Amino acid sequence: MSFPTWEVELALHARILRKDPVASKEVYLAFMDPISRVLQHELHCLPDDAYDSAVDAVLVYLRAPERYDDRKRLSTYLTHIAKRRAVDRKRSSQARTLREEKFVGKFELGRPNPKETMERSVEARDTVRMLEQSDLREKEHKLLEHMLQGEKSSRVLGKVLELKPMSDQQERQEVKRHKDRLLKKLVRIGKEDSDDKA
Repeated sequence: MSFPTWEVELALHARILRKDPVASKEVYLAFMDPISRVLQHELHCLPDDAYDSAVDAVLVYLRAPERYDDRKRLSTYLTHIAKRRAVDRKRSSQARTLREEKFVGKFELGRPNPKETMERSVEARDTVRMLEQSDLREKEHKLLEHMLQGEKSSRVLGKVLELKPMSDQQERQEVKRHKDRLLKKLVRIGKEDSDDKA
């Protein structure tokens, strides 16, 4: 699916300004797929990130359509917003990954010497105790266990979380939301633990 013609874009924009109740859905349908494809092709975004960034762009526009200058294409305006959001997401994701790797490093196994083995054993015991005393719910403990075992399937993780039946895309988004929330909690728990030791 390609972008609408400029004439169609201008007509849609005029309807948005008139607060036509159906126009916002038509904007969504007209621009979501093409913007998502541009982000995946040009910025190498994952499909979920491209979709989320495209949604953000459409919502930014719909909240304040008067900011759009109709001397340029609406598709250009929306794609520009989506690209900025996608870049922000990538930076945020990279920073989060570094934080998570640092924390999850406590769980990693290697071939250390006996002294390191004993130190890691103490760290692991402390980490397990810290997690047991945390406010993680039972489902979050199960999700963490599967994640540490390397499980990546949204279908499997959805079953662990006991999600209601939904489309594959909705399930991916819901699992991602739960994982993000769990990882934020783990980072917070790790920070609190290091603050306690300081």
